[in-house]
Amino acid sequence: MAEFKVIRLDSILVPERLRAVEDDHALAIQASIVQHGLLNPITVRGLDANTTSFALVAGAHRFRAMELLGETDIEAIIVEADDDEAVMLEVSENLFRNELSALDRAVFVISYREAWERKNGKIRRGGDQTAKLAESPIDQVLGEAAAGFSRHVADKLGLSQRAVER
Repeated sequence: MAEFKVIRLDSILVPERLRAVEDDHALAIQASIVQHGLLNPITVRGLDANTTSFALVAGAHRFRAMELLGETDIEAIIVEADDDEAVMLEVSENLFRNELSALDRAVFVISYREAWERKNGKIRRGGDQTAKLAESPIDQVLGEAAAGFSRHVADKLGLSQRAVER
């Protein structure tokens, strides 16, 4: 049976992952956490009978994002699992999710941009080319580390930056 709990980051051992943590992705999650909070808890398993130390099962990018934010605690689902069950849970979380197609991703980006513009104002195009464009939340959080909303989306979708800006 699983238990939901807030636990200390320093009580979590991060074993070798099947997929390496990409800091760029962790930074994007960090931006989301700053804006919306942690939407999905990580999954851990207890390493001792008192469950005071844990091993990360799923959520390595969320864990890293919280580290980057300097947080000391994280919301977690604690499961009972041996080594093999932990691997199966990690694989299940990554293998069985419904990834977005390129078209779905484009629709989500457009929806995000429209909602962001309703909340923050239109992203300006044309006119004074020296004027600073409105920044997306990712740009606001990442500052220099961000390539800009349109460049980031263009890279992820395999489009030109100009196509995304239109």
